[in-house]
Order: sequence, then structure tokens, then C-alpha cells
Amino acid sequence: MRSYYNNYNSGGYGGNHYLTPAVRWLIFANIGVFAVQIIFISLLSGWFPRDFITSYFALIPTRVIEDFWIWQLITSCFLHDPYSLFHIFFNLLTLYFFGHLPERTYGTQKFYICYFFSAVFSSLVFCVVHYTQGTQSAALGASGAIMGILMVAARLAPDNIVYFSLIFPIRMRTMIWFLIGIDLYTALMSPNGGVAAVSHLGGLAAGHIFFTYSDRIFLFFERLDQQVTMQHNREQRKKIKVSREEVDRLLDKISKSGINSLTQDEKEFLKKASKEYQKE
Repeated sequence: MRSYYNNYNSGGYGGNHYLTPAVRWLIFANIGVFAVQIIFISLLSGWFPRDFITSYFALIPTRVIEDFWIWQLITSCFLHDPYSLFHIFFNLLTLYFFGHLPERTYGTQKFYICYFFSAVFSSLVFCVVHYTQGTQSAALGASGAIMGILMVAARLAPDNIVYFSLIFPIRMRTMIWFLIGIDLYTALMSPNGGVAAVSHLGGLAAGHIFFTYSDRIFLFFERLDQQVTMQHNREQRKKIKVSREEVDRLLDKISKSGINSLTQDEKEFLKKASKEYQKE
């Protein structure tokens, strides 16, 4: 809790304190994708099938598990029902009101880790449950990722008062239990309904896991980044070594046979190598 208030009061984001950098980007990205969906349906339906975007980018368990279309684990979280403004409106409204708490606590880069961890985890839960049940359900929407953010926000500030459905004052920790109850009931009583309750529950679970093991998760990504950086540096050193050997060969060729003995490609190579060495 202390880390949240220290970061919250430290400023550094400017402007509307709800619109932190990652929250702003995610809202704009979702709105942009929603606009593309509308354009496809209203203007490009003559060139593309009506369900083109849904078929390739919504979350379809059989596609993910049998055809290994793993991009759907992420792309589905940027799609919304193009026939309902309420779907995207309430998702982004929730992100707007609650996203700034974890972002101000962990920082923008780690907030992205939280958001996409929740997105992928909730998508995987949806796929596993519906695939094992043999149902032909498909899902789209940022709800799973946003439920993860909502859970983290509630763990950071459990006693904060919020207005559930914009009307009823309730503590955040109580609201979370209320949401869990609603989604459990929906998942059990109406598993093939229009609400991806299983994905919501997966997002809430992801948020709980993230909050509980955030230090280990961040350490994993830091080590992964270090490994990628080390591999990149090794490849660069290898390229430089090969490049220097080629430069030495060409210089030796010039000393024996003159500059005109070089091909045009060799001359271009020497010119590029010279520029690279000047940068060093």
C-alpha cells in the first residue's frame, strides 16, 4: 500500500492522473482496432467475408490448440463486439478508472507485463475449458486482461471505495468477491452464453498470481531480457570479427593488385565497413 501512495503522489505523469502512459496507449489501441472492425463490416464487406477479422483474430479454442494459431491469445484482447458500443465502452471505462493504480505502483513497462500476462493467461484458461468441454465458443474483448488489472488494483488498495455500476458505493475487495461470484454463477449456469465468464475468472486469477509473485515474474523477464541482450551482443561481435577479416582480405588484395582489382560489391562493402568503424 505504501508503495502505491508514494508513487501516486510522486507525479511524473502529468495531466489527467487517470491517463497514465500505458492506460492511454491501450485505450487508443482498442479504439483504433474497433474502428477497423467497423470499417471492415460497413465499407469492405464486399471484398472480405463479414466474419474475416473474427475468424482470424478472435479467440477460437480449436484454432489455438489444434492449428496453433497462438496469436489469437493476444489479438482477441483488442477486438470487441462491433455491434455493441457497451462492450468496448465499459471495458475501457474500467481500464481508465483502475489502470493507473498498478501502473503508478509498478511503472509503465511492468504494467504492460501485468496486462499482457493477464490477457494471455485468461485466454489460455478460456481455450482449455471450452476445448475440453467440446464447445464451439469464440471470445473477443479486453475483459480478461482488464479483470487482471482490476484484481491488482484491488490488492493494492482493498479499502478504497468505488461505485459499482456507477451507483453503489462498495470497497474494492468486496467488489472483487462480488465479481467472482457473478462470473462463477455465469460460467456454471450459462457456459455458452454471450459473456466469457471463464475468461473473466482467468483474468482475476492472473491478477492474483501477478500481485503475489510479481517479484519473481519481473526477475524472470529481466533475466530473459539479459539473455536476449547477451545473445545479440555475441552475434554482433561475431559479425564484427567476420567483417574485420573480410576488410583485411580486401586491403591485402588492394595492396597486391590495386583498387581496380576490387569488384563493385567489394568496394561497396569497404565503404560501409569504413562508416561502421568511424561510429566505433
